[in-house]
Amino acid sequence: MDVKKLSEKAKNEKKLLDGHPTFHFPFGSAIKEFMRKEGKSFIRILSYGSLVNLESASRTLRCDSLKSRKPGLFFGVRRVFNRDVDLRNSKRYEFPKDPLERGMLNTNLTKNCDDVINGVFVDVSVDEITPLCERETGYDLVPILALDWKEALEGRAVF
Repeated sequence: MDVKKLSEKAKNEKKLLDGHPTFHFPFGSAIKEFMRKEGKSFIRILSYGSLVNLESASRTLRCDSLKSRKPGLFFGVRRVFNRDVDLRNSKRYEFPKDPLERGMLNTNLTKNCDDVINGVFVDVSVDEITPLCERETGYDLVPILALDWKEALEGRAVF
C-alpha cells in the first residue's frame, strides 16, 4: 500500500465532503435528529483511541457495533497527545505521579490529505449516541475522507 498515492487520490476526492454536516459536542440530540431525517439506523465513526481496544469499547458499545469494527485509513487528520482531562471527579483515571503526564490521545483536523492516521471504523446506532457522548466528552463529529484498510491493500481504494 502506497500511502503517498492514496493521499494524492484523497486530494481529488475532497468534494465528497461537501454537504456533510459537522456535529459539535454535545452532539446527541442533533445527530439523532439528523439520523432520523436521513433514515439512518447508524452512523460510521472513526475510532483512534480507547474505542480501538475491544475490551474498552465493549463498556459503551453494543455487540452489533463491536462486530462492525474494521481498520481504516483517515485523511486530513493528525494524531496528537494534547488532551488534558479533569481528573478531580474521575472514576476512570487516577492522578499521575508526574503532573506533566496528563496528555491523552486526540486528533487535529488539518484537511491536508498528506496527514493520514490509522484507526477503526465503528457503526454506532442511534441508541448508542447518548452513552458515546457521556464517554467521549468534548469531541465533535466531523466528516473526513476515509478508506477501508483491506480495500486499500487490495487496490480498491474507494472513499
